[in-house]
Amino acid sequence: VIERILRKEGYITFLCNTFYNGHLEKEYVETLIQNNVIGVISGSDIVDEKSYSLLINNDISTVLLDTQKKLEGMFSVQVDNELIARLAVSHLYDTGARKISYCSEPIATSMLQTRYECFKHAMKEFGLTLHKNQCFFAQNQFNNHSKIEMGYDVAANVLLQDDIDAVFASSDEFAYGIISRFKEHKIDIPGQIQIMGCDNDPSSSLITPSLTTLQQPISLMAEIGVDMLLRLINDQGLSERSKCLEPSIIIRESTKEISIGKS
Repeated sequence: VIERILRKEGYITFLCNTFYNGHLEKEYVETLIQNNVIGVISGSDIVDEKSYSLLINNDISTVLLDTQKKLEGMFSVQVDNELIARLAVSHLYDTGARKISYCSEPIATSMLQTRYECFKHAMKEFGLTLHKNQCFFAQNQFNNHSKIEMGYDVAANVLLQDDIDAVFASSDEFAYGIISRFKEHKIDIPGQIQIMGCDNDPSSSLITPSLTTLQQPISLMAEIGVDMLLRLINDQGLSERSKCLEPSIIIRESTKEISIGKS
């Protein structure tokens, strides 16, 4: 979406994948500055303080997507993580789950940290206890392991707990790995353990069982981010520094039907 819109407006797009590595991020920023870029859209936080300083000091318009950080001189678009957590816990609670596990990739960004904190808060809202042995985080590095591999590894920890009846994964890809490990151990999904993801990845409706997930308006986020950036580049000004979008739930086969009498 970003490249398509910018190409239509006559701009060339450079793609830089940093894997949340601050040193690599700084190298990319230095290279972009050398090539006289006039704007940057980041798909997450600016990890390295030096990268932030380089962008600000060189007067490069910057928009951050999917971040909870508020950085002076930068603009952002994000999804309401509090609502994501509330929708997830509410749905699992209504299906009868009471011992819900939180499984996540490494908390390398403010978004992932916020999502986890919001999940803990939502559990309290529903009167559910969240113990340390219900929360599992991958230890691998992003540049060496995919999210699916991370989820597969973390699922081994979930299987060591006898009473977990549902899992909320920080992303759909992470959930795919968990489902793969559960299938190897003949775990009935959702009969024994329910699973929810987050993102509504294109494959989430194609796997077996199809994945219940939280849809984030990624395309809309990208469109708003590009519009912000173009306005900054053209000195048109912005009325607000940050925009927050609402997610929605998509219920599929990986969670149970809502119990009669539940709302």
